[in-house]
Amino acid sequence: MIDGTAILGCVGLGAAAAAGPARGARPPPRLGFQRADRAAWLLFAGTSLALPAIGPVALAVLMRRLARRGGRTASGMVRVPLAGLPDRLAAGSEPNLPPGPGSLEARLRFDPAPAHRIAAVLATRRLQDAADAVRLLKLGLRDRNEDVRLLAHALLSDRDQRAFQQIDQLETELAGAPGQRRARLADLLAEALTGVCDSGLVSGELESLTRRRARALLEARPS
Repeated sequence: MIDGTAILGCVGLGAAAAAGPARGARPPPRLGFQRADRAAWLLFAGTSLALPAIGPVALAVLMRRLARRGGRTASGMVRVPLAGLPDRLAAGSEPNLPPGPGSLEARLRFDPAPAHRIAAVLATRRLQDAADAVRLLKLGLRDRNEDVRLLAHALLSDRDQRAFQQIDQLETELAGAPGQRRARLADLLAEALTGVCDSGLVSGELESLTRRRARALLEARPS
């Protein structure tokens, strides 16, 4: 028969053996990210407190520097708006620029200053003959300076858009016009179609089709 005292002794020894390593063992090492998280939170809290006070001041300083930098124009760069330019800017940097097509063509071909060639492109808006203006603008499209090409393209596109808007409007009016107005509208439409051909806005096969259409309108108009 097993003695109860012996059993209790064995149980006590086992418990002591199990608890011994637990007391003697070192605690698990703390992970390094805990310290990093604490630093991140401190940085976040400091930024949150300082930004409302510093932010407006820093933004004002930045805007002032950008304004000063924007006021300086780079050498050799000419900034020209592509729409809404008043006629007084047509002479560009030379207010006495002759408006004739011959002088403008010579300026576009031979003047080495991009600002002078830009002035010549702008001056095409004052020419009475649309064909001369379109011819000079097409010459500007081949200029070696990008600003000159962009301005010539913008002015040429504006002429093209206005001309074909007029043609579309006349076609719409002609389609719903009563008999007594159809002859007049047909004449106006044929004149507009012939105008885009004479000015050089259309060329090649499109010019042939446009002229045939204008002749057909004149031949088929009601008397």
